[in-house]
Amino acid sequence: MAEPTKGGFFVLISNIDSTPDRILDRYFGRTEIESALNCGKEYIGMLPLNKHNEITVHGKILQDMIDLIVYLLIRKVTVPTGRSVSDYIYDLQSLDCYRSGPNTIIVNPPNRQAKAVYSIFDFDIPSTIDLDEYRKKMLLIL
Repeated sequence: MAEPTKGGFFVLISNIDSTPDRILDRYFGRTEIESALNCGKEYIGMLPLNKHNEITVHGKILQDMIDLIVYLLIRKVTVPTGRSVSDYIYDLQSLDCYRSGPNTIIVNPPNRQAKAVYSIFDFDIPSTIDLDEYRKKMLLIL
């Protein structure tokens, strides 16, 4: 015998003068933001705003938000593979570099696991990094 279907109502009351579609979009967008902030608190160790003071709040919140965005983007790629973000970070721990002169970083050849992580994200592994060029690229991104 089949389970009887159950019905119900979803009532959303708003003081914003808008269409039902836009109100629902705002509601579900808010829940996505809450979910992301909860993820940041659990996995990145973000503190709530009331735990900060004037000195610690400058820069810290921006850094936490950047960390959270990067983490969520990485997780978006890793979830379909069935492995966690921390699994991939562990695989990258073998990567090592050293400074060769004032503006050059030498990247040692990666092991098999690190190569696999880079391929998932479609990144090329450089053998050297010119710090002056890297800084210029980062300033263009910002």
